[in-house]
Order: sequence, then C-alpha cells, then structure tokens
Amino acid sequence: MLARGACRALRRDGGALGLDPYAGFALRGGWRIVLGVLPPLVALLVAADVGAAEASGRLAAFAALVGLTAVVGTALAWLQEHNRRASVEELAHACDDLAAGSERALGTGSVDASIVDLARRFNAAADRVRTDRRVSSERYRALFEGAADAIVLADPESGRIVLANARAAELVGRTPAALRALPYAALFAADTRARHPAIDRPALLAGETAVVDGEVVRADGSTCPVDIALSAVPAASGWLVQAILHDVSERKRIEEALAAQNATLRAAQERLLAHDRAKSEFLGTVSHELRTPLNVMIGYTEMLLDGSVGADAADDVLRLAGGRTLASLVEDTLAVLRLDAATVRLDVEPVAIADLFEELQDADRFLRRPAAVTERWIAEPGLPVLVSDRRKLRQILTNLVGNARKFTERGTIEVRATAGADGRSIRVTVRDTGCGIPAEELPNVFDAYRQVASRRAADGCGLGLYIVRRYVELLGGRVSCESRVGVGTTFTVDLPCDRPGAADGPQPRRPGSETRLSPG
Repeated sequence: MLARGACRALRRDGGALGLDPYAGFALRGGWRIVLGVLPPLVALLVAADVGAAEASGRLAAFAALVGLTAVVGTALAWLQEHNRRASVEELAHACDDLAAGSERALGTGSVDASIVDLARRFNAAADRVRTDRRVSSERYRALFEGAADAIVLADPESGRIVLANARAAELVGRTPAALRALPYAALFAADTRARHPAIDRPALLAGETAVVDGEVVRADGSTCPVDIALSAVPAASGWLVQAILHDVSERKRIEEALAAQNATLRAAQERLLAHDRAKSEFLGTVSHELRTPLNVMIGYTEMLLDGSVGADAADDVLRLAGGRTLASLVEDTLAVLRLDAATVRLDVEPVAIADLFEELQDADRFLRRPAAVTERWIAEPGLPVLVSDRRKLRQILTNLVGNARKFTERGTIEVRATAGADGRSIRVTVRDTGCGIPAEELPNVFDAYRQVASRRAADGCGLGLYIVRRYVELLGGRVSCESRVGVGTTFTVDLPCDRPGAADGPQPRRPGSETRLSPG
C-alpha cells in the first residue's frame, strides 16, 4: 500500500508496452485479513511473554507495547481505507475520462485482488467502447467524405467552420483548409444570410431541423443554388451544427427548361386559338367575298340577256364582272388546302422573268387603277433563266402586286427583277408607297388568315401573303418584308436559278421590257 504510486507507474508502463498490467501478485481476501491481523497479534504475544517473565519490572514496557500494537493496527486500518478511497477515485476519474473521449486505460496502484479485478474489467469494457467509437467514427467519416451532398460542421458559439467534407470544398471551389478558415456565414450570398436561421438558436440545439433554400458563393464569385438542411450533432466538446448543402442547380435548370417549355406550349396554344379564330373569321369573310362577285356576275349576265350590252363587249364585261375576283379567291383557298395537305406539286420548267412580267401586265390590262398610282415593271438586262414552277411564280407575283394595289392610294408601285449577289439567283422586289405596316405586325405578316390592321379597309381573306411564303419556300427561296407606316412597304423574294436542269446563258428579252408603265 505504501508503494501504491510506484505500482501504478509500473502498471501504466507495462500497459504502454502492450503487457497485461495486472498480471502477477494480488492480495486476495484471506491474505488481506491475515496481513491486517498478524502484526497486532505478534505484538500482543510478545507483550504477554514480556509481562509473564518480569511482571513486576516491565509493566511500563508492556503498556507501551500494547499501545504500539494499537497504533499499528489503526495505521493499517487507515491505509486500507485510504487505498479503497484512492481506488474508487481512480475508477471515477477513469470513467470521466472515458465519457470525455479519452482512450487512456485505468492504471490503479492497488494490489487488492478485488480492485485489480475491477480495474481489469473496466479496461476491457473501455477497450470495447473505444473500439466501437473508432468503428463509429470511421463509419461516419466514410459517410461524411463519401456523401453526394456538401456537409459542413460549424461551432454554434464561434460561428466558425470546424469540419467540411470533400464535396463541400468542391462546391465552393476552395481547399478544405481554406474552407475551415472561413466563418460559416461567409459561405452564403447576402440574401441567403438574411433568411438563414441563427445557428446558435436554442431550438436548433434542442433537436429542431431547419430547411432553407439559398445560394452559396464560390471562390470565383459565382453562385450556386442549394437547399440547406440544418441540425445539431453531438461532439466531444458539446454540440456542433451540421449543414447539409444540396446542389439544386440541375433541378433549377430543369425547372427553367420546363417553364420555358410550358411558355412555349402556352404560346403555341395561343397561336392555335388565334388560328382557330382566324379560320372562323375567314369563313365569314370568304362567304361575303364569294357573294359579292357572284351578285355582280348575275347582274351583268342579266344585262347581257336583256340586250343592254352589245355582243362585241360581252367578253370584256364578263372579265370585269367579278370573275377575276372570284377565281382569285377560289384559287387562294384551294392553294391553302393543298399546302396544308402537303399535296402541292412542282412543274419545273425554264422561266424567263421578263416574259413573266409581260404575261402579268397583259392579264391586268383591263383593270381600273387609281390615276394617282403609277406602276413600273423593271427586269434588269441579262438575267439568267429560272428553272422553276411558272404557275407558282405567277401566283407569288400576283399576290404581292395585288397586296400593293390594295394599300396604295397614290404614289408608285415598282416591281423589279435583278441578279442576285452570288450570280446564281434572281431577286424580285415589290415596293409601294402605300400606308405601310406597323412594326408590331411585321412578324405575323406571312401568317395564314391574318390581315394586318390598317387605317383603310381592304378586301381579301388574309391568305395571299401566306401562300407567297409557302410557295417561295417550295421553290427554294426566301421572302422578307420591310415597312414603315406612312412611307410604304417592300417585299423581297430571292429565288435560286441553279437548281438541277437550270438553263445557262442570258435570258431572252423583248423590246421595251426594261420599263413598263401600266395604263391609268
């Protein structure tokens, strides 16, 4: 017992060397009693022997020996009690150390067998606890480092980052060491910090879980949208706040793509509804447009039957009596039906653009036009021959010129054909000085069943320019429109002339075809 400190040090050294610190001698219960009783008993026997031999002269020595025996017994009892208390205190300190996370083994200096056995059992239990802790720590670290989400542990008192996994370092674009040097709040954008719950709030440390969305700020200054889940986790020194940052940039991208797609679908729905409304308006308009020329034709037919018009003028009367309007309307309607049904055929043949201009002017020679409007048809000399569909070209030019005539009350309508910049195409422009088209209407000018809003009323069903665009596309060309309100409109058609089977060489010309003025 007196060598307790040395015994404790010896056992700790042996444990550090991997030896069993409690192997060897230990006092069992019987030996402890013998060692406690033997010294007083020997003293008493000696005292009795001394007293019997010289009872008269040795009374004082006998009394002193008895007193010494009592002192020795008391000292031995005190040492045993001290040893017991010291052993209990050693065990208590070892329990506190184990609870605090220390992996130091219990090294008692007692030789009492029961204390030694208790210390051995405690160390075995502590070894299992330490093993479980290491396994748990390794498992957590594996999950921590291998997590797909960024995980950050922060001290709620100081607000500093204590630990962060590799995904967190990757998310913010910093090294783990640089990340641990940052305050937790520095991870987030200003608006996120304003909405972020305080990490030292009692409710959070009491087990509450908080979820908030926000943005982290990367090292390069860019931001990344994240969902933040906050919870408290136990630590050796108390509690830490765990923040799981889930990167939602891909989800945001998908949401934005879905929103854009929904917007596209809504726009398509609006277009379909507008198209349906336009078709309904078209049906009403076409009924009116059909009825008007039919009534005119019926009236002139009755005049012919009554003899009010001479036979020599009958052909001209019938031509002017609404037949052209009726035929144009029916042709436009049928053309749209064929285009929608994808049954349009191309009859390709060589076409001289100057000859086509002549045909169109001859066909319109009986039409009345405002005296204030001058038409010019100009074909540049030496144009190549187009290999294209003559009927489609006629329809394109007829619709463009007819559109210019409807909206031009005074000024000029010019139809001009020039060679393309590449030398393998022809550009046809139809320019007028009419009322013009508002800028907001230009994107819809080639839509079916659409009539551009104008300050003057015009007949038609809104099919002409739609047919122009579709026919030009069928012929491999492009059509565009430029216009200013109050100034006029210009339609430009670019048509290729080097399609398979195209004829080479300059286009034949007729005298006077460069500039033509139509009557009126």
